Amino acid sequence: TPLPKKKRGTVLTFYRLSWGTAHSIQCEMNTGKGFSMLPLGLVLLSQPLLGARINITLYHVNPANYSGVADMDLGDEPGDAFFTARNLGLPMFCRDEGKTQQGQALCSNPEVVSDNLIVSRVILEASTDFGPYGYCDICTNGTYPGTQFVPHPLNCTNGEYVCLCRLPGGFEPCEEDRVGYRDVAATHPFPSPGTHPYFFWQANLAAKLGGFWYTPFRKGENKSWRLVETQGVANATCQKELFLAALGQKDPSCFGGCPQPTDIGSDCYIKCVYHVLLGDKASTSKSPTDEGMPGKEITQLWHESYSNCLLK
Repeated sequence: TPLPKKKRGTVLTFYRLSWGTAHSIQCEMNTGKGFSMLPLGLVLLSQPLLGARINITLYHVNPANYSGVADMDLGDEPGDAFFTARNLGLPMFCRDEGKTQQGQALCSNPEVVSDNLIVSRVILEASTDFGPYGYCDICTNGTYPGTQFVPHPLNCTNGEYVCLCRLPGGFEPCEEDRVGYRDVAATHPFPSPGTHPYFFWQANLAAKLGGFWYTPFRKGENKSWRLVETQGVANATCQKELFLAALGQKDPSCFGGCPQPTDIGSDCYIKCVYHVLLGDKASTSKSPTDEGMPGKEITQLWHESYSNCLLK
């Protein structure tokens, strides 16, 4: 029923079902014939509401010399906590498998190995007509990062953010203007037995933390999304150090038993990190839900370490 003219623009609350999870959304619904009131309650949508927009608080890790969010991958708090926590195991993985094709991509990612990383918290206004997620990274050596996914090299300009999208025919450079969307838990499955512990830790973290990742593609700026504001910027090294210090306090005997108790890149230290986060079985199998820290506690610890490292 069309609203009286004076009530147009009313903010309504809807719910969207995505991968089995109902999300509460506040939005302004434009039907093209004026603003309309939908029934309140649980509305299960088989298709996203075209034109409906939401404000999302998201985080992004990048070298400090980059700004904006176009063609970058962002996460909500659980999603970015997952990104931080899984990367803590990379030193061990890179020593063991850094020369493999997958290792070369993971172990040279500037968003992980740069010495001037920051974590930005932003408000993104986005259309809920989400599209395919973009695997976005900084171009290095003139080729797209992640080209292990494609049968031929893809050229790019060094230092620019570039994105690959998974299409029916395989991975190709993204030609999207909708905001990309990815369910962390649903897209990080458990690996086969015998796989490197890093991938078991990754899958267990995804199952425990959940969260969502988003890609605001440059082609969609001011069409499907816009950057409302940057709310804060934190030093990523500071955040990681505080996060690790808090984990160390939860089981000092494990960390203290390492040959080099303060070497955060040693195998012993890394195994203690995931022992605290996930429990003893997480390096080779699915961890029991009652082992390690609860997902909400991990996310809260990540949030506190972020807040204590704000630069502005």
